[in-house]
Amino acid sequence: MIWHVFGGIIPVLYYFVPLAKVTVLAIIALFFLLFLAFDIIRLRIPSLNQKFITKYSFLIREYEKTQFNTTTYFLLASFLSILLFPKDIAVVVLCFLAFGDTIASFIGGTFGRIKIFDKTIEGSMACFLVCFIIANVLLGFRLSLIGAFVATFAELLPLKINDNLLIPLISGTIMTVVY
Repeated sequence: MIWHVFGGIIPVLYYFVPLAKVTVLAIIALFFLLFLAFDIIRLRIPSLNQKFITKYSFLIREYEKTQFNTTTYFLLASFLSILLFPKDIAVVVLCFLAFGDTIASFIGGTFGRIKIFDKTIEGSMACFLVCFIIANVLLGFRLSLIGAFVATFAELLPLKINDNLLIPLISGTIMTVVY
């Protein structure tokens, strides 16, 4: 969860720092490739992976012990979102990921009682509200409503694809089509 909030720096910087899109993509690509290389190496060398798990156990989820780190997916999603979507939509969908997904996890894990798939209704409602508020800052009411709904639905789906990719790519695609 902490990394998601730190990941919120990407869309904020992309929105406010006047860098060319190609420069932003190059920077994110560099970080993505570094994280990807580290994940591949640590997953192929069990002793290195065990050291990583032991040292950073407070930051990693159970599935990350045998799969790519969430940050790797977040960076890939950031790269693809900035590459594929208009700037306002890319910023919004990356904020959905950084803040909407984080609040869904926190509220669902802390207060969630009503299960749907492997998530909770309470977490999904919190995700929708946060995503709608975020989108409404940059986009109109209708597009914000659609984007928040799609992001929440993508977060809720019990697919084997990491939701760090699903949330921004599905919501960004739908919002771009409706835009």
